This record gives sequence, C-alpha cells and structure tokens, in this order.
Amino acid sequence: MTTPDLVALWALVEAVECRRVTTAALHAHMGTCDDCHFGRPSALSCSAVELYAQLRAAVTEMDIALPAALEALGRMESIATDRDRLQAWVHDLQAGMYINCVYCGHRYGPDDEVPATMADVLKEHIEHCPKHPMSTLKARLAQLEEALARYGKHRANCGPATPTTDLQSLCTCRLDAVLEGRDE
Repeated sequence: MTTPDLVALWALVEAVECRRVTTAALHAHMGTCDDCHFGRPSALSCSAVELYAQLRAAVTEMDIALPAALEALGRMESIATDRDRLQAWVHDLQAGMYINCVYCGHRYGPDDEVPATMADVLKEHIEHCPKHPMSTLKARLAQLEEALARYGKHRANCGPATPTTDLQSLCTCRLDAVLEGRDE
C-alpha cells in the first residue's frame, strides 16, 4: 500500500468521523433546544444552523474522499490476491522438496505423510526443536517462573522480610517449612 492510498483512506475516515460527531451534536442540540423541538427554527438564536453547515461540509468531504478511497481499497484487494497466489506458488514449489532444520538437521520431505506445506511443517518443528536458540530461552524462562512461584509461596508463608535479611529469611522459612512438613 502506498502513501497516497493511506492518505486517501485517512481522508475518508476523518470525513466520516466529522460527520458522525456533527450528527451526534445536532441530535443532542435538537433534543435540548426548545425552538428546534417545537419546530420554531430561529436563525439568530439557534446553533442548529451552524451544525447543519458543518454537516453539509462533512458530507461534501466524504463525497470528495470516497472515490480515491475506493480506488485504494481496490489496489489493496489486488495486492492481497497477488500475495495469496504467490504464497500458494511457493507452497507448490516446496511440495516436491526436502527441507532440513538448520539447527538439528531433521529432514522433512515429499514422502512424509504431512497434510501441511513444507514451510508450515518447518515452522512447527522450529517451535519445538531442542537445538533452536529459542528453546534455551524458553527453558530458562520456565525455570525462572518456577523459582519465582516457589519464592512467592515461601514469602506468603513466612511474611514480609527486609531487603537485608531477605535471603536469610527465605532460608529460615524454607527450613521451617521442611521441618514442619509444609514443604510443597
């Protein structure tokens, strides 16, 4: 999507929002203005005239912005169609190939009974590959979350500790828990 397309869509959005706000203000005014409510418009004392002018301007802006916005949306649909077509082409090309994980060497090929494309299979494998760098991070995160949960349980059992005696309190609390059979 190009910048002119975004500008065209933004102009339409702004015009629609201006119309919405002005219409809401006009409805609110008509509900509270005695002249408007009883059908006695007074151009000198009533602000409805100004609100109608703002509403007409917003509708005019919408009429001006709409063709360019529709053209931008058409280009977006065309781009999405091309993207889908090219993605299907890549999947078709990869269907007859072998694909290897660069981290562990596991090989997926055309003879595997896999209902997905090779790219999807490889993405799924990488999420669980033990040699992928992200696996180390996931394991470390799990360790830290477990340690934090244990620390939170012990702090709850022992009460608050001061920063200087925090480690000592934790050790004492842990020892007390083990001795009393509260160890979890």
